[in-house]
Amino acid sequence: MTRHISASRHDWEYWYSIVALLFLSNALHPFLSELIGIKIETYGDSNPLNLLVSIILYLIAGLLILKSPGNTLKLLQQNPFTVALLLLPLVSEFWSVDPGTTFRRAAAYTLTGVFCVYIAGRLTPEQFLKRLMFIVLIGGVASLLYAVVMPQFAITPGGMNAGTWRGVYGQKNDLGRISTIALICAYYFRPANRTETFYRYLTTIIFLFLLVASQSRTSWLIVVAFYVGVPLLRVMRDKRLTLSLRLFIAFSCAVTLGLVALASSEEILAALGRDDTFSGRETLWRAVTTIVNERFPVLGAGYGAFFTNNGGGQDLDAYIGYWVGRPDQAHSGYLNVRADLGAVGLVVLLVFLAITSAQLIRLILSRPNQSVWPAFGGLMVFFLINNYTETVAFKHSDISWAIVVIMAFYAGSQRQKAVHPVKLTPKDIRYRKLALRPISIAPIHGSISTDS
Repeated sequence: MTRHISASRHDWEYWYSIVALLFLSNALHPFLSELIGIKIETYGDSNPLNLLVSIILYLIAGLLILKSPGNTLKLLQQNPFTVALLLLPLVSEFWSVDPGTTFRRAAAYTLTGVFCVYIAGRLTPEQFLKRLMFIVLIGGVASLLYAVVMPQFAITPGGMNAGTWRGVYGQKNDLGRISTIALICAYYFRPANRTETFYRYLTTIIFLFLLVASQSRTSWLIVVAFYVGVPLLRVMRDKRLTLSLRLFIAFSCAVTLGLVALASSEEILAALGRDDTFSGRETLWRAVTTIVNERFPVLGAGYGAFFTNNGGGQDLDAYIGYWVGRPDQAHSGYLNVRADLGAVGLVVLLVFLAITSAQLIRLILSRPNQSVWPAFGGLMVFFLINNYTETVAFKHSDISWAIVVIMAFYAGSQRQKAVHPVKLTPKDIRYRKLALRPISIAPIHGSISTDS
């Protein structure tokens, strides 16, 4: 009877985590927006139904955390910088130019952080990778079915992106991001049986197709870079080579590829159908930078407040008045963080990313038999590149940012305690020599009686 209750409880919590991760990946977008005619903004406030679902899911995560407060407290103590990162948006309420907007969005961001704490404290890194691949597979299959049943929603009907696929995710770039995450997870996932092997190959096939269909050129570039970098990563994990040689090879290859990419940037962008203005983003970047330098250089406008009327929104109209509508984000996560949280927030973000990346590199090199750490390394590289042209950092209810935070908790909790050598006394050394000395058995002379 006890086993049955435990199994039921486990099944319930398992499916809760699946639904919550599907929500974070925006795979529930049709049910929360398109099919009921309610719009979800990409960065700002969500529609009421989306907000209600997020509150319910995150509150459940909070209640589940309370089941093991000791483990949660230990996880937070091991990752103080990540905790500070989760609290910074709430702290920005004190200087925000639009306190109401900042509070609503910072509360949603903090609740997303609660869910990240729950996942990192409840699942092992391998379990999280497996669950992540499972939910993107669900989203991939749903996207194919959605395109067949309701192509007017799954495929962009008109405009400059006409014909591009967006699946269940609502936007072609979102489908491109999910496709990249899916391909990285599938590559490093190690199946335990034939069913999981089938899931792995199916995920790869589906998302290679969806990646191409999405026409998300940035995601194309990232995926190509990922597959090119896989052999280099194998060299870095080869224990037959010295660590210094591995690092030298990796550094040399990285610098060479960087120089080639820099020298051929115009040709690469042209081949992808883009130019060096990044589809007009450069104009927006210059405008946001100018306003931030003049009005919010140190602390920013407050989390989520820069693009409001009280922030830099109205000033922005003078620079991009010819645009159709005012954007609600900077289309660059690094610049968006600077606009909302100032130079302080940007420094905190960069230090956080540097620390997490260093920890992941250490784990990749020190644990060559575990595939989960190079998977996390690939997801981190994806985030670093993707955050340059899209606002992902500090974004609430977003799978890409949630993955980075969860990875940071995992990496920070894997620190190995330094092993200090034990000093032996002369007496200890003498006893150790005696213990290691071979034992000689003297021959037994005489006969042995066998009488009973």
